[in-house]
Amino acid sequence: MNTNNHNNDINDVDISTLTLAQKLSHKLWKARLNGYEELANEFLNQQKKINNNNNNNNNNNNIQLLNEYIHKFNTDQCYDFTNFLNEANVVALDKATQSLLEYLNLIDCLIVNPFSHISLSAYQSSPSYVKKLDTMKSQVLEPLIIKGVVSTRHTTRENSMKCILKFVQFDGNTTSTVDFITNNFLADTSIVKKPKILQGYCSCLYEILKTFRDLPSNNISFINLMQILPKLSNNADKKVRDLIFQIIVVIYQCLTQKDILYETVINNLKPIQQKILKQMFTKAEDITNVVTQKRYEWQLIKEREEIEEREKQQLMLQQKNKNDNVDEDGDTMMMIHSNIDNKIDSSSNNNAQLDPFEIYTSTKLCQLFNFEDFDTRINSSKWKDRVEALTELDNFFVTNNIKKLDSSNEDYSVLFNSLIHLISKDANLQVIQLAADIFTKMVDCLRSQGFSQYYNNNNVNYLVPLIERLKEKKPSVNKSLVECILIIIKYGGRNSKDRGLKMVIDDIIMFLSPKKLLQVRLETTKLFTRLMNLYPSDYKVVKNKLNDLMPLLIKICNESQGPIRNAGFQCIATVMRLFQYNTGETTIEDELDEFITKLDKLKYKKIKEFYDGMEDFGSTIAGAEDVNNNNKDRKSVV
Repeated sequence: MNTNNHNNDINDVDISTLTLAQKLSHKLWKARLNGYEELANEFLNQQKKINNNNNNNNNNNNIQLLNEYIHKFNTDQCYDFTNFLNEANVVALDKATQSLLEYLNLIDCLIVNPFSHISLSAYQSSPSYVKKLDTMKSQVLEPLIIKGVVSTRHTTRENSMKCILKFVQFDGNTTSTVDFITNNFLADTSIVKKPKILQGYCSCLYEILKTFRDLPSNNISFINLMQILPKLSNNADKKVRDLIFQIIVVIYQCLTQKDILYETVINNLKPIQQKILKQMFTKAEDITNVVTQKRYEWQLIKEREEIEEREKQQLMLQQKNKNDNVDEDGDTMMMIHSNIDNKIDSSSNNNAQLDPFEIYTSTKLCQLFNFEDFDTRINSSKWKDRVEALTELDNFFVTNNIKKLDSSNEDYSVLFNSLIHLISKDANLQVIQLAADIFTKMVDCLRSQGFSQYYNNNNVNYLVPLIERLKEKKPSVNKSLVECILIIIKYGGRNSKDRGLKMVIDDIIMFLSPKKLLQVRLETTKLFTRLMNLYPSDYKVVKNKLNDLMPLLIKICNESQGPIRNAGFQCIATVMRLFQYNTGETTIEDELDEFITKLDKLKYKKIKEFYDGMEDFGSTIAGAEDVNNNNKDRKSVV
């Protein structure tokens, strides 16, 4: 009897007499509904005031409002959105999500409004702003997904998704939100058995990627995302499977390196799934070029500030010389902001490039390949045994699609030393080529972090025997040796400063010596030309060794054979271009004058022809090829 009276008392309450805080915490859902509506209207009215007073240029007021509202949710009971989003009544929940959306729209309005003049640097330098938004997101993201996104009411679903996308906008990237979703998948395996909640997470992930066309910039985040896709593609719920396929298609559209997607996801799917996706990719390619990426709000601010700074002087001149164009309503100011926004919209978004190597799974070569009698076979007196053993290892890389080797738990020093020994000592060209190819593949599968430990810690000089072996005239062997040299130079140093021409300049000088075979000198000259094209910033390395290099190159230019002379002309022309590229001087002969004047006029003319015909560094850098007397094109860099 008392309970019924109590319930009657609740129902008889005049909601209009309650304060906002009382409405929001009331036991009657209609009271809470009224409170959510009142809260949303408060945010809407505040937005209208800001938009109606754009021309007042009241910076301090906007900053004060931003500071006020962004702190309220954590300190004021009326802004407890975490509690609001756990609303049990579906009608009230609909208004609760709307109140959060209008709150975020207000924050958005205060930050991004072109007339608020709250600079991005000022905003980012205030940890309280950013921290509060991050805290709010961490508290409301889960209820937004598991209650809002999966709601039976259309407006609730729509408002919830808009809130999530707004948080992503404030972040300026998709990484943290995608991380939250994937971590829930990976940490809570029970979600897989809850189709409705799983649909909510998948829908959210799809909308984020589709809206922003921006993948997580962090490699670990990206790997986690790719790991869950094959697992969820086999989920019992059809809607989940369909959403996963749509997510894969969006990722396909975003990725420039499609092989990453095949390596991590598509190759792990069933053949029928691969067939379906292939058809979806074909359709997606037709619209990929017309897909536009949604601009991040913080990007807008930053880009707007940069453009405003560049146009500041121009605006001042316009105001000074054309005062008649500036009316009381500020039409000129509106025009300027419109132009700025147009420039922002037309600018391209530079997404962080993902490194495919970080995505690949490490292979434990020593465990998977049978090395039991490998050493015996590669040291056999019969060349066929050596070729057979190397071919098996080379094919193993291909058939197993090995792209990354385990660099932390396996030691490849013995194998590297064996291969370099074969390259330097073996008489069989097939053995040399196979050993060089395998060496190249191993370095490429280890990269700098894995290979540098072998290059720096072993007493074996890998580059010297490789350059020495350039005496072999067979083109395929020469190509394998050069590729091996280039990849060692690329990944061998302890860090980027130790790589490039610095690693090999002394060896180049040694092999340009007249004491070496002419074929070796020729190939060393061509290698040096190629390296200058690949590492044009290593100008000082060449300059410091100029007194040692130039006399040797001059001798190459004076050889009796035309192709060898032309290699020398091309190399000196590349040195000249290297100086010009790094100093900005249009005439750089003076620095090399004491060397070049030792050549006759005809040879100097040949060098100038190569120099004038060269493309600038960075436009076509693939190395140099043979140039003979009959070559009419005379392209120095191809």
